[in-house]
Amino acid sequence: MKRFPLWAGSLLMLCSTPTLAKTVLTEKNLNTYLQIMQERDALDDSSYEPDEPATELTFATHCDWQRHYQDAVATAPANDVAEVEAIAKRHGFAPVDYYEFTHKLQWMSLEEMQMVLKSSEAMLNTLPADSRAELEIEIINQNKIIALLQRCMTQEDKQAAQRLKPVMMKKIMQMIDNS
Repeated sequence: MKRFPLWAGSLLMLCSTPTLAKTVLTEKNLNTYLQIMQERDALDDSSYEPDEPATELTFATHCDWQRHYQDAVATAPANDVAEVEAIAKRHGFAPVDYYEFTHKLQWMSLEEMQMVLKSSEAMLNTLPADSRAELEIEIINQNKIIALLQRCMTQEDKQAAQRLKPVMMKKIMQMIDNS
């Protein structure tokens, strides 16, 4: 599976569900998200450099996903934004909805993410300086996403996430079996 920089994943998040839904966390959007991820994995992403340094994400304190999306797009390479938006639109998603969906999808694994972050933080001192700096940025970014989700997930989002979690796990297992 190809590894994409965190900002690329964040951009992918910018393109999901129809804006009429009360929550973007629907099974239809999950299916579309998984199709988009398969398409992204199949692409030869020549713009991704494995040694590309991690950059720290910033999220304003508001819960306006359109503004979060605009902020993310403003700092991302234009050709990458265009590629992600084209794929999302091809699948019927507005980029901002996909961005919101991708972030909110992480709510399902929030507890696991926090445990992994704690163990990663514990091993920081054992790493060489270069690796430590990269991991520190990744930990900071994940903590910022967690804070954003804790602030911006509505009760409806949380309930939808709980309903979607077993569906998502089943679909991911099917994808793994089929690969």
